[in-house]
Amino acid sequence: IAHDRTPPAGYLEQRGVNFTLFPAAADVNEAFQYPDAEYALQVGPGLWMPFNSPDGQWVRDRFSGQDLRIRPR
Repeated sequence: IAHDRTPPAGYLEQRGVNFTLFPAAADVNEAFQYPDAEYALQVGPGLWMPFNSPDGQWVRDRFSGQDLRIRPR
């Protein structure tokens, strides 16, 4: 019924999509198990939202003051 599809490079950016979500995680370590997740935001107790964005400044501005973690290098 459903299909996993990946859009071609640049497709989402052309349409104004500025971040990609990954499945919710129970903690920040689990959130960074997704190789493409550069960020993790705590959205509730024991609930983290891993995501990626091509615009790091937008991420820092938008989630300023929240429990935002950046993937350690």
